[in-house]
Amino acid sequence: MALEDHAHQERTRAGLKHLLAELETILVEGLESLCEREGSRLPAPAMARLIVTFTRGLAVIDRIYGDEARLRADTDALLALMCPSEA
Repeated sequence: MALEDHAHQERTRAGLKHLLAELETILVEGLESLCEREGSRLPAPAMARLIVTFTRGLAVIDRIYGDEARLRADTDALLALMCPSEA
């Protein structure tokens, strides 16, 4: 039973890694042109990874606090850090 659970956890982890990697790839594709056009403080791959990490954390914060104003303020702060034109 424990071995089956471990195998299931590993398959789940591998699936999630794949999904997050695909999401990062999609974001990089969209961000590259934005970075060239608008300028950015980070290269597109770093921005994509940061966005994926931030949004996963944001989901946790939303569940804990349920404070839309806080979520919007945090998102605005991240954008200001990543994109000079947003500051």
